[in-house]
Amino acid sequence: MKYSVDDYHNLIVEITNIEIEASSIAESRQILTELKKREKILIELRKLISDDIRSIELEYLKERRLIIEKYSPNNNNSGFLNILNRGSPRKNRTKEMKKFDKKKESQLDPYYNLKYQIDHLLEQIKEAKIAQSDYMKERFR
Repeated sequence: MKYSVDDYHNLIVEITNIEIEASSIAESRQILTELKKREKILIELRKLISDDIRSIELEYLKERRLIIEKYSPNNNNSGFLNILNRGSPRKNRTKEMKKFDKKKESQLDPYYNLKYQIDHLLEQIKEAKIAQSDYMKERFR
């Protein structure tokens, strides 16, 4: 299921809203359990985002192939009359590919940023889990 970038962002904000200060071992255990749960959710979100990135890239590969075929010398539409009417097929293809690449980047960049954000959050959760474990070890001594 493909979510929008805003949907992913809202889910991430919701997941990251957690208090990690513990005043007892019981609270620390609850926080640790909650951190593990949220870590699993973030890992699943990262997989979904990666799938979305792959599907977007696949669509762009198909479009790219169509552009290349459109300006191919074997294409019946790219004959001498087209050169007179529209200019050089190579220049036109290059121009269209540049537009195409910018469009692709603008659509994929937010997904890559989300993936980076999730990786950063997973690292923070890992550190928080270590801190909670250390807190419990100290309290048991």
